[in-house]
Amino acid sequence: MKVRHSAAPLLLATLVVLAGCTGTLVDAKASPATVPADAYETAGYVHGNTTAVPLTYPVGKFGVTPDVKVTSYVSGYSKSVEGADGGSNDTAALLVVSTPNARIAGQSVNPFAHATNAELSERAFRLLDRVKGTSEYGELGDLREIDRGEQAVLGDSVEVVTFAASATIDGNATEVRIHVLSVEHGDDVVVALGVHEVGFDESAALRGLMERIEHEVDPAADA
Repeated sequence: MKVRHSAAPLLLATLVVLAGCTGTLVDAKASPATVPADAYETAGYVHGNTTAVPLTYPVGKFGVTPDVKVTSYVSGYSKSVEGADGGSNDTAALLVVSTPNARIAGQSVNPFAHATNAELSERAFRLLDRVKGTSEYGELGDLREIDRGEQAVLGDSVEVVTFAASATIDGNATEVRIHVLSVEHGDDVVVALGVHEVGFDESAALRGLMERIEHEVDPAADA
């Protein structure tokens, strides 16, 4: 089942803040979503890390109470080549996030459940430095949708939305392209976001990596 952009996951607004609460009603943990080494190495990418990110937050504003705890996984991949002008490197990156899609009284307590793809893209962009262990990425702005299409991901046909945007990368203002998708798989929501500078077209490579995303379903979920 795919998650359309009108109900796309709220990407990492709370993961960046990492606010803590007590008295949890649900304690859910995602399974990691990753890209296999043969896929990213063939495409010239390196794996930064796969990080577990715990979060406890109130959900009363979504109509359920009191608090839930979720543990998401964030995996980052990147590629850098010398710029055509011989100056700063051109950069591309892929972020893959899996987060639990637990429900209370039929309502999802997934922290990604209520944002547009544009909001999702902005918040994910801020997370790239975290998974790469750098201070390379700055602000992302002026998002405008330029394309959308279908991509096979985790056995489903998933909508991929592409944005043009302005960004600061390694201190330099540049124009970038953002490709974002989300899909329900097992008891999790998996989100992928690819970014590349406009003069370094990695659209095909990033979509190829998205197609190779792996996510193990917890056998207990199908019991």
